[in-house]
Parts: sequence; C-alpha cells; structure tokens
Amino acid sequence: MAQITLSEWDRLMSAGATTYAVGPVTKPDAVFASRAEAVQAAAEGDAKFIQWDGHTGHQVTASEYEPGLDAPEA
Repeated sequence: MAQITLSEWDRLMSAGATTYAVGPVTKPDAVFASRAEAVQAAAEGDAKFIQWDGHTGHQVTASEYEPGLDAPEA
C-alpha cells in the first residue's frame, strides 16, 4: 500500500485536498492520498477510517466505505 508521510499529508491537508487516515484521529496509524488504499488498510486492520477534507475530518462509517454494502444483489 502506498502510504504517504506525515509531512506530505500535512502539505496536502493545508492545500485543502481530501486525504485519508486509518487509526485514531489524534494519532493515525497510517495516512493516504488514495481512498481505495485507506479503505483496504482499514479493512485489513479492522481500524477506524477517517476522511479529511483539508484540516476537517470525520470518521467514515462502514456503509460508506465497505465494498459491496450498497451494491445491488445479483
């Protein structure tokens, strides 16, 4: 998975970009520029998935990111 460094993450957040973190809000275990990679890391580690829009973040619920939860049944 392509984690980014905390300094890269901070630079992206300061520019207002949407970024992602896995783990506690106050000290994430990993940070990502890619939603797909963050979702995968959260699912593998059964961790919290945080979406940051600039410096404003919110914990994303499972139904917002788990693959197939909102997909139509076959």
